[in-house]
Amino acid sequence: DIGPIGPDRNWKGVGISLLVIVVVLSFIGLSIVLLSKGSSGNLCGSPLTLDDLFQSNFHIHDPGAKWISTEEIIFRSWDGDVFKANVYSNETELLLKNTIFATFKATKFAVSPDKNFVLLGYDVQQ
Repeated sequence: DIGPIGPDRNWKGVGISLLVIVVVLSFIGLSIVLLSKGSSGNLCGSPLTLDDLFQSNFHIHDPGAKWISTEEIIFRSWDGDVFKANVYSNETELLLKNTIFATFKATKFAVSPDKNFVLLGYDVQQ
């Protein structure tokens, strides 16, 4: 009588490891299907192109807002006009039109404390 040759296999551990491998591979396959270009699972619309990045929707608007008193703020609108706004009364006053910025190719501005003068900065370099 010779007896068993080799160690016994842990079939429960082998089954669990095979199940884990199948689950991981199915997740990888599912992600490939959902993220592929031609899939109908694209819920966001058309893919982003390089031309889309140069549209005005993707430009950052920095209003350059500055407090000039405890209740007034000066800011530049999306159109380029400079406004003074009172935060308590919610009134705005136009200080400078955007055509001035276009004429002098100005990129920065500063308003005097008495709000009678505006300093324009152009060709600003570091």
